[in-house]
This record gives sequence, structure tokens and C-alpha cells, in this order.
Amino acid sequence: AMSVQETGQPKTELLQAFQASAKSNQPSKAKLLTKAKGKANQVLPANRASRWRRANESQSSPKIDWLGTIVARENISRFQAKTNTPLQSLRYCQPLIQSQALHLILIDCSASTGAPDALGKAKSVVVDIARRGYLQREHLALMSFGNEQVQLLLPPRRAPKSIHHLLQPIQAGGGTPMDMALRRATALIERCQHQYATGQIHLYLITDGRSNAKLPPINEQIKLLVIDTEQHAIRLHRCERIAKSFQGQYLHIEQLIA
Repeated sequence: AMSVQETGQPKTELLQAFQASAKSNQPSKAKLLTKAKGKANQVLPANRASRWRRANESQSSPKIDWLGTIVARENISRFQAKTNTPLQSLRYCQPLIQSQALHLILIDCSASTGAPDALGKAKSVVVDIARRGYLQREHLALMSFGNEQVQLLLPPRRAPKSIHHLLQPIQAGGGTPMDMALRRATALIERCQHQYATGQIHLYLITDGRSNAKLPPINEQIKLLVIDTEQHAIRLHRCERIAKSFQGQYLHIEQLIA
């Protein structure tokens, strides 16, 4: 079995650039807070409140901001006069805007990744991505694909402090079900994408590209980085074409390993 510690240390600059390129398109935290505060103070006439609630039940269950309602200029006279007249308007709290990022890693463990130590280098890169996610308090998910099967090794969750115990048992063998892996990844993202900000789902496809399967489409909001582990004397350069077809970014693993 290949050990995660057998290869050199990953260079982090290129991974940082990929992750930063996705974040640069996102509004700053200050802008998100300003937007959230604006929505939290949304004013609705009382006779429209029930209709507004029904229209938004599919997205969330709005809660009344009672303090905001009481101190609203159009309502405060009612409370000062201690009358039983209906409220002129209601104010509703809005759910917090999600800004969490998800890093979903697909690692190829088919037979072709076995030599010369392509899988060991791939594991080192996975460890580095996971470490960065842990330090940034971001979410991580990990899938392996090889031997004609896809395994979910880590479902989406806060990145753990260490993932060596998940990577150590992975061995190279069998075929390359890359199409199956991408379909599983897309289905996983569809189930949990509501938890993450738009454009903050990073997909890392770590493979040598040696698969003839027709690959399924992926959501254009997903930021894709294809990391090429091809080490053979005669290179097919399939990973470059994969990255281009998905309008993703491409790096060879030698660019990431010191």
C-alpha cells in the first residue's frame, strides 16, 4: 500500500490561487452583512403578511421580528395609545446568508495511477487541500474511484484535523469509472448546495485521465480544478481536454509537489 508520507511536500501557492479565484467573485462579508440587515428590516403591510408567508414557505419559515415591528414608526403610536387597533405592518427576520465553502475531492485510484507513485503524490495533495480547509473552517468531502466503483470516504462536513486514516487504505487497481464519479459528485452537490454560497463549491478531479467514458455535464457554478497525475513516458494529455471541456482550470501534479 502507498503511504501518504512517501512523497514531497505540496506547493500551496497554486491551490491558493485556484481557491482565491472563486472567492474573488463573491461579495465581501461586509456587503453580505449589509444585505442581510436590509432584508431583516423588510416591512410588509399586515394584510399582505399571510400572502407573503405562503409565497415563501417553500424557501424558509419567516419569523416575525417583534422588536422591529413594535418600534416601527407606523406601529409605535398604537402601543403608546394602548389601543386594540390592528398593526399597520409586520417586520420579518430573514435567514442568514450562507458564505460557507465546500471542497469536494475526487481521487482516482485505478490501476493506471499505481506507477510511478502517482497515487502517493495525489494523496499528498489531498492532505494539503484538507489541511487548508481545516485551517479556514471550511467543509470537505472526499470520494475515491477505481476498480469500477465509487466510494464516498467522507461526506460533506467541517474539514477534520487529519484524513490520513481515510487515505491510507486506498490502493491502485481496476478500471477508471470517472463518469460514475462525476455523476455521484453532481448528485451529492445537488443535495447539499443550499448550504453553500453561490460559486463556493470547489471540485477537485485528481486523475491521470485514462478513461474513455463519456463524461456527464456539471453545474457551471461549480469551480473545477483538474489535477493531472499522469506519469507515463507517453502522455495522452486527456486531463487538459477534460478541464477545457468543463471550462475548468488545469494543473499537473508536478506543479504542486516540491
